[in-house]
Amino acid sequence: MAMGLVGAVIAVHVAIAAALMASTTIMKVIKEAGVTLVARIAGLLLAAIAVQMLVDAIRVFVTT
Repeated sequence: MAMGLVGAVIAVHVAIAAALMASTTIMKVIKEAGVTLVARIAGLLLAAIAVQMLVDAIRVFVTT
């Protein structure tokens, strides 16, 4: 189990490193409007996760 976790951490590091190394190329392709779109989608996703966590916490609080 620990080896799987280590493998997952390494895979995430490699994916992040690849995205950071390609960031200038990605910026040239998607331009400013694309950056704004990605930022808005990320914000919407973050808000949805926050609402889900809040609902889960309230549900646990009410049932106990």
